[in-house]
Amino acid sequence: MRHHCRNLLWIAIVFAAFLVVSAGARADELQQHLRDQYQGKTFLLRGFYTGDKLHYDAAGALVGSAMPR
Repeated sequence: MRHHCRNLLWIAIVFAAFLVVSAGARADELQQHLRDQYQGKTFLLRGFYTGDKLHYDAAGALVGSAMPR
């Protein structure tokens, strides 16, 4: 039984390490994709709001009230 638990522990450790490495690789791929897509392009901020604390929803819309500048 003890040998079985030790094997399961090692399998869990190897699996967790794989997930960490995999997540890091995906983050690097995403960063490279964004760099390739947007590097060298000019962007314009529209609807710039002033305020000490601005909050946005998941779609990027302003939540609450703020004065446009």
